[in-house]
Amino acid sequence: KLRQKISSSIDEMNDTIAQFMNLAHGMNKENYSSCSIGNVIRNVASNLQIDNRLQLHFIRDCELQIPQAALQQVLNNIIENALAYGDNKPVIVELECQSNGAFIRVIDKGPGIPADMIEQIFQPFVRATSNRLKGTGLGLAIASLICKTHNWTLKLLPGAHGGTTAQLHLPAQSISETI
Repeated sequence: KLRQKISSSIDEMNDTIAQFMNLAHGMNKENYSSCSIGNVIRNVASNLQIDNRLQLHFIRDCELQIPQAALQQVLNNIIENALAYGDNKPVIVELECQSNGAFIRVIDKGPGIPADMIEQIFQPFVRATSNRLKGTGLGLAIASLICKTHNWTLKLLPGAHGGTTAQLHLPAQSISETI
């Protein structure tokens, strides 16, 4: 039993170190390249799709000049949170491109984030619930830092019937509709 506990603790430390490395990576501005936002979402979703709970809904796809790896990291962190806290219900990922940029919404039907925690939840090591799930409490902090670095906007909004909607806005720098 002690060996198992030590092994579990080492795994958690490795996860924490990996999250810190992602945090440091997010602070670096990488090369911008034109890419389909829908393709980035599909790639992240395919890596996280373990039980068919992710539902993709693209109102309109587009191409933006963005650092693709940074967007992948942000989406990965947001979607992982939605899957973890979504009470095993479907998680919807919506994409809508408008003249002012791309809006990505990740919608879960879990218990939601308490109103008094919405601002704090982006701080390192802060979690909405402490005992329910494994994790480092760094995922949303890393996502928030990456968004600030690239002038993206990330908001968490309460769902109309419970749950949480994470809304990411990528401003249009050069946008072209791809349907």
